[in-house]
Parts: sequence; structure tokens; C-alpha cells
Amino acid sequence: MGKERRDYSEICRAALRSLDRPKTINEVASDLDAGWETIERSLEFLESIGLVEKIVSRPRRIYRRRYLVPVPDEFIKELYLIIKRKGSRHHTLEDCLDDALRDFIHREKSIKRY
Repeated sequence: MGKERRDYSEICRAALRSLDRPKTINEVASDLDAGWETIERSLEFLESIGLVEKIVSRPRRIYRRRYLVPVPDEFIKELYLIIKRKGSRHHTLEDCLDDALRDFIHREKSIKRY
């Protein structure tokens, strides 16, 4: 049968990890075994929040990871609310960051739809 569907936030995290060096969309897609359109959307989203940057736009778009990341205030507020809601004693910081990223992505998608 086919492969199991992955969550959008999981694809974004994997794409970010895949950018150990500057890569094209197709290189990242082949690393993750995903479609290039999905990877294109995830890289554009990661670029919009400042985690990656496009260093070449033509003829092929080449992306690289940004290491000094400006974090939006909304993301910090969301992370604080998740830690407060779940309690920091029973969950790791990575779990809280995953939830904050998922909530942030969901909110960004809902804002851009109308």
C-alpha cells in the first residue's frame, strides 16, 4: 500500500532538518520522499516566518537554513500558553515547541485563506 500521510508541521520540521547545506526544492523533496509541490509550500512558509531564506531564485530556487532566527511575538505567546496549559513538569520542551509550531501553522493558514 501507499505511505502514511504526514502532518504539515512534521513535513516542515523535516524540510528544515534536511537543509544542512543549500538545496533546491527537488533535492529536499527527494530527501524527504515527498512531492515537490508540498515541499515548495513548506519552504515558502518557512521562509515567511524567517527560518529559511531563498538565496537563488532563477533558474532554480535554492534555499538555505537561517541560523539566527527572529521569533515572532505571537509564537512566543503561543509557546507560553501551551507550557502553562500542559504544565512544564510532565512534558518536554520539544513537545511544547511541536504543539506551538502546529498551532502557529494552523493559525497562519486560517488567516491567509479568506
